[in-house]
Amino acid sequence: MMIRFKSWLLILALFVIHATISSAQSETAGRILNFDDPMVIKVYLPPDFDENQAYPTLYLLHGQSQDANLWIRLGLQETLDELIADGRVKPLIVVMPQENNYLQDVEKSDFEKKFLDELIPFIEENFPVAKERPARAIGGISRGAFWSQIIALKNYQLFGVLGQHSLLTAYFSTSSLVKILRDIAYLPPMKIRIDIGNEDYYIEEEVVFADQLQRLKMPHVFIINEGKHDEAYWRRNLRDYLIWYADALEVQ
Repeated sequence: MMIRFKSWLLILALFVIHATISSAQSETAGRILNFDDPMVIKVYLPPDFDENQAYPTLYLLHGQSQDANLWIRLGLQETLDELIADGRVKPLIVVMPQENNYLQDVEKSDFEKKFLDELIPFIEENFPVAKERPARAIGGISRGAFWSQIIALKNYQLFGVLGQHSLLTAYFSTSSLVKILRDIAYLPPMKIRIDIGNEDYYIEEEVVFADQLQRLKMPHVFIINEGKHDEAYWRRNLRDYLIWYADALEVQ
């Protein structure tokens, strides 16, 4: 059942409380998500939102000690509104989930399972989004970049676009990437963008990941900008991020 909105709100906050979707801004509860813990989901809807149109979807993850408000705080809503109004990018839907247990080891976390088994099906059932691989992107900042790398490369058949902003470290060994490439040889290459500040204390780790991709001839863009591992850096580069994602996404 499609969620019906009282008005063309650009940001919708969905709160999963006691396994039920609820929102002061929506007329219906949508459907039940079987999360053990409450999860906050922020969804950006473009200007002139049309539920009869199939939009590309961008999933953006926050970093450690942050929450789903990070991307909004950086200016995502205003920036995308402006880019879409100017015709610089095509309209898209952006989903910003919150990882509550952001201090937990990723190997013990159920965030990936929730993301794949509950969040994506919920979004694709309740919002007018294209479901083809080229129309689905994922990216993140810091720990969120780490998570997006894990989710995207382990589920290569789901995502056509991957963004890595101020990545903490590479998750995959080169041999693991070789196996992934062998198993998904039938698919077009994923579009990958990596960036980090020249004063970021994780820069060497991000260079390692870029070098892995280079050695394996995996197409990617690697950018070193001026800046540190902080919100000032991400806010300064947000417009470039959003333009790249929008240009990389394709609705077939």
